[in-house]
Amino acid sequence: MNALSSRGVLVGVVLIAIGSFLVGCRREAVPQYFGIYFESPQGLREIPMKGDPAYNAAVAKLRAAIATKNPDEIRPALKGFYDSCQTATEQPVFILYHETIKPQMLHFQRVLSHVTPQGTAKEEVDLGVTPVADKQFMYRVTPKQPVSKDLYDLVGSSEFVSNKLACFLVGPRDEILEKAPAPAAAGTGTADKFSIQTPKGKVAVIDFRKHPARVTQDQQTVVIEDKTDFQIVFNVADTSFTINVNVKPFPVVRKDAEAAFLMDLGISKDDACRLSAYEGTTIHVDPNYAGRSFKLSFCTNEP
Repeated sequence: MNALSSRGVLVGVVLIAIGSFLVGCRREAVPQYFGIYFESPQGLREIPMKGDPAYNAAVAKLRAAIATKNPDEIRPALKGFYDSCQTATEQPVFILYHETIKPQMLHFQRVLSHVTPQGTAKEEVDLGVTPVADKQFMYRVTPKQPVSKDLYDLVGSSEFVSNKLACFLVGPRDEILEKAPAPAAAGTGTADKFSIQTPKGKVAVIDFRKHPARVTQDQQTVVIEDKTDFQIVFNVADTSFTINVNVKPFPVVRKDAEAAFLMDLGISKDDACRLSAYEGTTIHVDPNYAGRSFKLSFCTNEP
C-alpha cells in the first residue's frame, strides 16, 4: 500500500511538472532588452532604431536606379527592394519595449503607390496597443483589423533616429510585386506639381505634400525628409523651407541635405535660390554654426 501510494505521488509530481512545462512553452516570447521587435514565424526579430539596414540600402539602390530612368536597372532594384521586406500576417504583431519611446510614436502604413522619384503615397493603419502583463514599458502593437495583401511600412516619429524602420509584405511576394508600376513608368512618369509664389515669380515643385515623411497635427508643417543627418521641412504659413542639420560637420552635411532638397522638389539650383530656404543647426550639434540662419550654399558666398 505504501509502495502504491509512493508511486501515485511520484506520478502526480511528474504530471504537474509536465503541465508546468507545457504552460511555459505556451508563453509568448518577450524581449529582454529595450527596442522594437517583430513577432515573425521564426520568433522575435529586432528592428533597429536606425531602421533595417537591408531595407535602407534597398531604398537607396532603388532611388538611384529610378534616377537613371533605365528599366534594365530599375527592374532588379525594384525586386531587391521587395526582397528586403519581411513577410507578415494580416495582423502583424510588434513589441515596443522602451522607457521613453511610446507606442503612439509607431505608425504602420499601407503603401498605395510604390517607390518613385516623387516618393510614396501611404494610408495609415489604425493600431491597437496592449500592455504586456508584468512588464513595465512593454507593449504589443498590432492592427485593430486584418489588413489587405499589400506592401506596408513601419515608421516612427521624429524621436527615432530614422523615421523609416522597416517594410513588410502581407501576402505572396510575387503577387504584390505585380501590383507595382512598370519600371519604365516608374522611371519616366510625370510628377504632380504645385507652384510656390516668390518675389521673383512662381516656382513649380513636385507636390511633396502628397508623400510627406509626416505632417504636424496642426497641418502647418510638412516634414519632407526626416533623416539621421538632417531634416527638411516646409512651413505652410509662409511657404518657406527649413533645413536642420543634425550632425557634424555642418559644411558637409548641409551639401547632402541640399542635394536631397533639389531631388525632392524636382528643381534646379537657380529655382531653389528663388525660394525662401534656410539652413541651421543647434549648439549641441556644432557650436561654430549654431544660432545662425544660412541660405543654401550655392545661393551665397557665405562659408
